[in-house]
Amino acid sequence: MTKATAPLDTLSEQQWMRDLSWTAASPLMVRLPGYDSDPLPPPAAPAAPFPKLSSRFLGPYFENLWHLLLESSPHLALIAHGLQIHHEGRTLGEFDFLVRDSASQAVLHQEIAVKFYCGIPLPSEQAERCGAPSLWFGPNLIDRLDLKINKLLREQIHLSEMPQAAQRLRELGVNRLTKQIVVKGYLFHPIGNALPLPDYVNANCLQRQWLIFRQLPDYLGENTAWRRLRKLRWLSPAVAKSTELLAPQQLIQAIRQPIAEGRAEMIAGMQLQNDGTYKETNRFLVLPDQWPEAAVRALANKPVRQITPDLYR
Repeated sequence: MTKATAPLDTLSEQQWMRDLSWTAASPLMVRLPGYDSDPLPPPAAPAAPFPKLSSRFLGPYFENLWHLLLESSPHLALIAHGLQIHHEGRTLGEFDFLVRDSASQAVLHQEIAVKFYCGIPLPSEQAERCGAPSLWFGPNLIDRLDLKINKLLREQIHLSEMPQAAQRLRELGVNRLTKQIVVKGYLFHPIGNALPLPDYVNANCLQRQWLIFRQLPDYLGENTAWRRLRKLRWLSPAVAKSTELLAPQQLIQAIRQPIAEGRAEMIAGMQLQNDGTYKETNRFLVLPDQWPEAAVRALANKPVRQITPDLYR
């Protein structure tokens, strides 16, 4: 018997527009000299309908939003999206976006990502060995901020320097590129413990707090109305109707099983507005109780990668 596949989350046009605005206006997570991008203009309502969702993952959704912003910009023309470079049956890499700036006629190679990282303080001995007082892990412990930035700076942004990629660019009439790295998202500090940020992190990036499941009852009293945020609603601040809200004990019950299965859950405290809607006032990422210890163990398999000045052009 085949396992039934859960239907894709459906998003309203209002949600798409809120997420488009967030994609355009939210601050960069990292500042990388020589690779920073200019902000995109505020979005206009797309002329065509919003695309149907084809994935439950945030990465493809964020790419769709970025694509829509580029298409609505009067000064940018999209050359290619997801352009793969092949050689002898192998995929060498992929350009996220190739874009022409009509004002300067520069062609931009944009590598984009949306990320959510949870910081953990390291024991003093380990911090000295790693050269960092804290590390920032993805909720699934596979991804980590220092690894992602190293990969971007050492590999992904330099795809055009491969002969096969240079040849494909020439076929598109592109001889020179301006390289840009766009990483957006949220960093989550342990609740009640603001950690120092790496030098390359934008101090104005979006920052919230994480906690483990057993800590949750101690903090839910700060709001009487909560919303559980499905994955595709992790970007812009939440808006909800009263029928979409959960009381504290309802929220605990709703996320108990997913947390027990090892998944992270995003929750938002909501407050009633004058127009009758509820809007987000704070958000937390809730993690399994064993997550902090698992993060320290995961470090043994993937040593820290320092972001050194030689990585910047």
